Amino acid sequence: MLRTFSKMISTDELKNIINSHKPYDSYDVLTIHTPKDLFHIEFSSENEEAEEYLTLENGLSVLEIWSGGDWEISLHYIIYYDGEKLRAYIPVDGNTYNKTFNSAFGNDIEHDFLELQRIGLIDKNKIFNEEEDDIDMYVTNITDNLTVDKNKTRSEISRVIRFRSKYVIMNVESTSDIIFKFNSWY
Repeated sequence: MLRTFSKMISTDELKNIINSHKPYDSYDVLTIHTPKDLFHIEFSSENEEAEEYLTLENGLSVLEIWSGGDWEISLHYIIYYDGEKLRAYIPVDGNTYNKTFNSAFGNDIEHDFLELQRIGLIDKNKIFNEEEDDIDMYVTNITDNLTVDKNKTRSEISRVIRFRSKYVIMNVESTSDIIFKFNSWY
């Protein structure tokens, strides 16, 4: 689904907007301001860590965040300002979470096992004997080694969240031919 932002701001401006919404040093409160953007994937905000403020190639300034419970593999997402309010976005490409069951790895070992089979990290013919095998340890050893590909996550963000200008200059042959079209794509 395509998203837009209507105001290009610097990373310092984004930092000021975010700081005005969060008390103390907690980023957990940001989930209150961006619930519909984050709650489609099950994960804990117990261990939230802001990584860095940066401006992507599409002009969008973002705060990259890692979040997850002690039992989970951290999820990578961003907070950005769309021109009116703070929003969040969880990229699919390059991110490490269970995409079939929409949850952080670690929330449900059986679901994680099925997802790891689906993506080819566990043989589809692998069967566990509950008396002899430790499925928790087996799955955890695999998920602990998963890493986020930030080039892929950032590329998806730039593709999905686009700048939308209030005015676009069209049909320009001279200054008298400038036509402004409200809410057109930039």
